Amino acid sequence: MILADYSVAKNVILPAEYEADEGGFYLAASAGFNPGGGAAAMARMRYLAEHPTDFDPRYGEEPYDHPDTDKREAKLAQMMTDYSGGHVEVRDRTEVWIDGSLLLKATCTSDAYDNTPENAYRIAGGAAKAFHDYDSPEGWAFRPGENGRVEYLDDSPAYRALKTAVSLNHADELLRVLVTSAYAREPQDGTRQKMAEAEAARQVRWQERQVKNAKASKKLVERIYHNADWYNDVFRPEMALAETERVYECDARAPQMAGIFAVRGRAYALLGDFPQAMAECTRALAADSQNAYVYLNRAEVYRAQGLPDKALADIYRARELDPKAPAAPKMGGDLADELGETAEAEAFYRAYLKLVPEAEDVPDAYLETLAPKTWKKVLKERAEAEKQAIEKAEKKKKEAPASPAKPADDKPAASAESPASPAETPAAK
Repeated sequence: MILADYSVAKNVILPAEYEADEGGFYLAASAGFNPGGGAAAMARMRYLAEHPTDFDPRYGEEPYDHPDTDKREAKLAQMMTDYSGGHVEVRDRTEVWIDGSLLLKATCTSDAYDNTPENAYRIAGGAAKAFHDYDSPEGWAFRPGENGRVEYLDDSPAYRALKTAVSLNHADELLRVLVTSAYAREPQDGTRQKMAEAEAARQVRWQERQVKNAKASKKLVERIYHNADWYNDVFRPEMALAETERVYECDARAPQMAGIFAVRGRAYALLGDFPQAMAECTRALAADSQNAYVYLNRAEVYRAQGLPDKALADIYRARELDPKAPAAPKMGGDLADELGETAEAEAFYRAYLKLVPEAEDVPDAYLETLAPKTWKKVLKERAEAEKQAIEKAEKKKKEAPASPAKPADDKPAASAESPASPAETPAAK
């Protein structure tokens, strides 16, 4: 599922990602979630990018080649700092600071990978939430705890990482001192006024953005269509439907509605609602009967219903309308191969490889025959991936602690010196 979600993310342009990050950050924070969660999520994705085979060696060297993940992490970390009124920050992705003083350094808590940066952002996020929500240290409710410790805040999940780390580091008194000092400086810094002004400006920007979205361009609608199509590709039809509904708010939606209806048809088919799927496909054809991708989406719907002949007919029609669309021969090849029609499948795959010479997503039997150079490359990549998997397994085995010696049987072996059992005593006889 990580790969599936990542595949979708790759197809959203970076400015849209930043916009979505900002919107998601403030929606989540206002709902009571940890403000450090966004940066923590990006830290996880960044680790995936740098250590892909730690999670699944089958995907080769760099399947998680998402650009600018580090920049998104940095932006989300800065949002968290701003949300706290500038009081809380994470340095070096591991250290949590309050107003220029180090509170603690996060540590790794996972046996699978180094999640130190994630922990740092969650710890800092708890403090950021409290600074944002409370205008004075009284809101933190510092109070005497057991064994001379200091208690504070409540048991909200957003504070859990902060309270756990502070307790493990015996930094509760230090936290109280830093928090109290931070609030004492706020009047001269105008912190609360700046926070209020920033929130007001943010609300204005979101209102302007809503107006802009209502007048969305054709390019934006097409991007929504492609994103929804990707959600279907990775078997997230509910997300595809949600994505297509964004189009209904756009003034420029009419010319692209055929594709939107077609994607919705495929999504409903993935959900098993075939009557609604066919209804959406009918709407798509009514909107644009010359759109090749409308036929390809309906072919998927027919295929899901076990109607391969109708699916192939739509695939051939799509090829007539757009001979340069690689999706049609690829889909045709896959379907013909499933039906055991190897000659027809080979013809489809040959056409597909002519359009996409470097393609590797063709069944081995056909790829070996139709694209021997690519086949050799695939074999080499698989061998290397298998080698890395073996090496990783051997390394893990060597690093594993030795198994404890098996305890001896609790029952001692019988001997001439052993006392007789009750059944063998004279009394028992």
